[in-house]
Amino acid sequence: MRKRKWKQGIAVLTAAALVLTGITVPGSAGAKAKIRLNKKKVTIKVGGKVTLKLKNAKKKVIWKSSKKKVASVSAKGIVRGKSAGTAKITAKSNKKSYTCTVIVKEKRDSFVEPDETEMPGTTVPTAKPTGEPTKTPVNPTSNPTKAPASEAPVNPTKAPVNPTKEPTTAPTAAPSGNTLTIGKYSLSIGMSFQDAQNILGSKCVDEGISPQGYASYIYNPGNDYSCLVELQVKDGKLVELSTISKNFNYGDIAAAGNSIATLKANGFTAVETYKYTIYSKTSDQEYINVMTDAQRGGAVYGVQIFDKSLGSMDTLLYPKNCKYSDDINKYQARLTALYLNAYRAYHGAGLMQITDNGVAQAHSEYMASKNSDVMDEGSVSWKTRFDQNYNDGEKLFLKTEYVSYGSPDAFSAVTYAIAERDSTTNFYKYILMEEYEDEAVDFCIECGFANTASGSKLTFSAFDFYAY
Repeated sequence: MRKRKWKQGIAVLTAAALVLTGITVPGSAGAKAKIRLNKKKVTIKVGGKVTLKLKNAKKKVIWKSSKKKVASVSAKGIVRGKSAGTAKITAKSNKKSYTCTVIVKEKRDSFVEPDETEMPGTTVPTAKPTGEPTKTPVNPTSNPTKAPASEAPVNPTKAPVNPTKEPTTAPTAAPSGNTLTIGKYSLSIGMSFQDAQNILGSKCVDEGISPQGYASYIYNPGNDYSCLVELQVKDGKLVELSTISKNFNYGDIAAAGNSIATLKANGFTAVETYKYTIYSKTSDQEYINVMTDAQRGGAVYGVQIFDKSLGSMDTLLYPKNCKYSDDINKYQARLTALYLNAYRAYHGAGLMQITDNGVAQAHSEYMASKNSDVMDEGSVSWKTRFDQNYNDGEKLFLKTEYVSYGSPDAFSAVTYAIAERDSTTNFYKYILMEEYEDEAVDFCIECGFANTASGSKLTFSAFDFYAY
């Protein structure tokens, strides 16, 4: 495998005092404006949000949700849908309470729909995607690399196709190799996509085309990220599986929580190519790469398995040999955020809200246009950008940004960020936000992914963390 150096990104963390403030509206002298909520009843989707305001309140406003698992509310009245159901959001000021009924409905995918009144566009120039988009079919039963010219690529902004109708052909071969078990779900390389869907028993939360060139589907059974898994499909069969989970084992040779000594005893060897610790093993049918958390004792936390018939490992995990387009890049950006939530679930940390207003993606594209992982060349500072784009000019409780280059896909970008063995900023700590877990704030994440057609860095990732 080709040896290459990867440069670590830089993360900066700042925290401001969290102040609970009421919303005041000046009026004419002597006038008593009626205090009221701007909404008495509202419907949002899981992952969506709405901002409530207690108009004309002169004193401090305290917000409370009757069902935090259904809808949370921040100190500024920002309500976020957590799960389907109904919750009462109460604003209390000057010993009086005002209530809004919030109905949260299920959403096919798990991404927050940006509120245009609160999330202005990015102030950083965006780069035009390099290269021509790869035309790929939705139907995984056909080879994506041979799609007809008239067929458009998958649009990851649309709801996933109905998995009960995919694929249209029966499996052509029996599964080979070991079985990947994640919780109660068991999957194998070579298994038919239809069988995999029946086993998972839930709808995919997102879909697209992988940089390796195959139809990719993301499943999050249980909606708690404990069993998040990516399936890549070729000719109706699974050719790649990846997960970050404390509940996985791969046959009897690797499992979440394994020590490095156990891996070595099972025939795994260390691979330093990507500057984070991978232990790899090749069977007759598969490449098996497990990720060990070097910053937290070296225990196994994730695995990525490829069908060996797809080509060499270098072909699959070197950006120069992968395929990128605007749709593929944006899909990898969203997948990056999903894997980060899976890592938090692995450690028992609360889930982050995934936002998608395009700021992190714009910065990845900007870096690709400059072929540099240095942010903000000739633009506003990252602190100003955060305040303008993530909280409508108001101060955030916390914000941190990380950038890197050279990751072939979302799984590699996240596992590299987790390792950060030589990081002077200890960025890996910020992924869990352990220092702030007890604070009454909402943690948010937005990610970006882009590529350049030439140069030594090839792909660029941006991670924007922030909290209200």
